[in-house]
Amino acid sequence: MAEDHAKLAAALQVLRGSAVLDPLHTPAPPGMRYVLACGACGKTDDEVKLLHCAACKSVCYCGAACQTLDWRRHKPECRASVAAVKALAEAGITYVQKKPTKKQMDAAAAR
Repeated sequence: MAEDHAKLAAALQVLRGSAVLDPLHTPAPPGMRYVLACGACGKTDDEVKLLHCAACKSVCYCGAACQTLDWRRHKPECRASVAAVKALAEAGITYVQKKPTKKQMDAAAAR
């Protein structure tokens, strides 16, 4: 039982320290909006359409070339986030990784 509790605590700590919980899931302060940027080249969502990592959804890329370029850096973070979500699911805790739409982000910024 204590071992299970330790695994869950570790999983939650991984998620708290990752981009999974913010800024993608945290509303922007009033009058502001988050600007997403490519994890490799830094192009913003105003410049290009960004796609999230299919596995962890915690980082954005403007294309496959940038994703491949950044994989060595992102790989440990990605695997840790995916493992943490899996550990929570095995414990019966549902953790939904759902990115907000641009409309939802702009609405949150308008509040």
